[in-house]
Amino acid sequence: MLMVVLFHLWPGRVTGGFAGVDVFFVISGFLISGSLLSELSANSKIKLATFWAKRVRRLLPAALLVIAVTLAASLVFVPPFTRVEFFDEAIASTLYFENWQLAASAADYFNAASPGPFQHYWSLAVEEQFYVVWPLLLIALTLLTGKKFSRNVTAAAVAIITLASFGYSLWLSFEQPTLAYFSTFVRVWEFGIGALVAIFASKIKLPKVALAPLSLTGMALIAISALALNEAAVFPGWAALAPTLGTAMVIAAGLQSLPNWLQHIYAFKPVAFTGDISYSMYLWHWPLIVLLPFALGKRLDGLEMLSVLVATYLLAYLSKKFIEDRFRSLPALTSRKPRITFISLAATSVLLLVVSTQGSLATARQIEQQTSPDVAGQVTPPTLDQAKNDTADEGNACMTEPESAEVKLCTFGRFGSNYRVLLVGDSHVAMHLGAWIALAEDRGFEVTLAYKASCSFNLSVRSETERGRSCAEWNKNLQSELAKAKPFNLVLAQHHTGVTVTEVQTANHDQLAIQGFKDAWQPLIERGAKVVAIRDGVFMNKWMRSCWLDAVYDATDCQMPRSEAFVTDLSQVAAAETPSATNVDFSDFYCTPEVCPSQVDGIYAFRDAHHISLALSISMTDEWLLALEERAIALPSKP
Repeated sequence: MLMVVLFHLWPGRVTGGFAGVDVFFVISGFLISGSLLSELSANSKIKLATFWAKRVRRLLPAALLVIAVTLAASLVFVPPFTRVEFFDEAIASTLYFENWQLAASAADYFNAASPGPFQHYWSLAVEEQFYVVWPLLLIALTLLTGKKFSRNVTAAAVAIITLASFGYSLWLSFEQPTLAYFSTFVRVWEFGIGALVAIFASKIKLPKVALAPLSLTGMALIAISALALNEAAVFPGWAALAPTLGTAMVIAAGLQSLPNWLQHIYAFKPVAFTGDISYSMYLWHWPLIVLLPFALGKRLDGLEMLSVLVATYLLAYLSKKFIEDRFRSLPALTSRKPRITFISLAATSVLLLVVSTQGSLATARQIEQQTSPDVAGQVTPPTLDQAKNDTADEGNACMTEPESAEVKLCTFGRFGSNYRVLLVGDSHVAMHLGAWIALAEDRGFEVTLAYKASCSFNLSVRSETERGRSCAEWNKNLQSELAKAKPFNLVLAQHHTGVTVTEVQTANHDQLAIQGFKDAWQPLIERGAKVVAIRDGVFMNKWMRSCWLDAVYDATDCQMPRSEAFVTDLSQVAAAETPSATNVDFSDFYCTPEVCPSQVDGIYAFRDAHHISLALSISMTDEWLLALEERAIALPSKP
């Protein structure tokens, strides 16, 4: 697990450290399968309750302790808008389905803007799910062979399952990479590799001269994975073979006596000590990385990251000695039937679930107090915490995911009104939803939102990647849905100009993109709509983005030159060339002639490096009315 810890501390150096999880899965598959197979071979059965109780005593006390301490620290140090999602993750981690929680929320393990302190529990959830299902599978195989354990039948079945899971991993890693990363089914083959080594352990007899090269080659594959892989890799696909097969090679070589010189290297005390406390290291390191910036009021620098590593070792040692080792052999549990262990686990888990629920309710009340008007009807200006986390489309409920072509049409304002407004595009059009909900409620009209992550409202050609295909399909499906809907009076379109529109780089790329906008708008125009193409907004440069990310409570000093803030927006060209289309440019609202600051009229302007905040959006209602008036577009009068 040290690979993962180093990756989280210094991702720019140990770029492939995330593959440490794959190493862990292979080792786990080997150890657990070896234990279960020995029991099956001797008795043709597995004492499930005893097996699960041992796993509970070995893993859960430390895991639940870290959850409890992390929750307490979050309530003390983390502002409410940032920690509001923590409690759902705490519940998912307590119940060991954090991997599916992250998959469902389309979390990006590598690029999450505000990662939760329980995100690393996803791999522990996968492991626990394996511990539940794997012995049941082995028992089922034994029953199929006449209640007698057959090593050959077991090996064949495990090989088939491993290959099937690997094939599924290859397919899903390309089709839906986020789901693939967290899916238990995608990771089964890694446990399976370890299980196959365990099954054939008694049959593996290698020449002594081959042991050291095999072991060192395996270690080299693991080291190369840690240093050569990066977040751009399609993972876990073919790339995961290096760390997994490398681990299997090290295990296979270690089944026999390695040369003394190599045993001395592997037995080097710091290495052995790290391996001994690795589980607790994994548990503690991530909450420290996530929560310390809030306690210190700033992002961690190099020296502080080194301090986190030292603190991780210290906490892991104490956790191993006083929690892991103690509960594993606690007489009050080991001398009694397994149900006592399960009852203790259930009681502790229920207590944690109650604490998580109460913490969530307390945070919701704090947020409500912070956003409610005072006795004079004034609302406190949003904090940096609120600006970074608040959004009109809470939880991206209306967003079509990057690999999906499903059309979602969310409606706000006065339902059934004769005046209808459509916001369409990607997340950059959705960031204006706050202003348009306010206008719709004030003027009594209906607003519909249709947006897909990283996909413009544009009918130009797309790439043959899953995202490219799904974007083209979404545009096609959306056109069909809009054709069936009641006509819109006003269409507002915006897209992330940092994402290539056509995704296919050709000499006439710009012309294709411009025509793609026109083709997408035209059916709406023919039904009476006026199209407004919104000029895309500020893109923070490297310095401002770093300043913004480093800021925990105050980002007022973060700004950048206006000359570096904007990217060419081809939708503006398309609007200028299209009858019944126009454009709106809020660049002067976001920026002064010289700089683009982090605040506009005392309000934090951004949610992240290229999305405006909800508070700024709501404050822009007058700007919208003025811009539309200048273009002779009239919204309904107030009822």
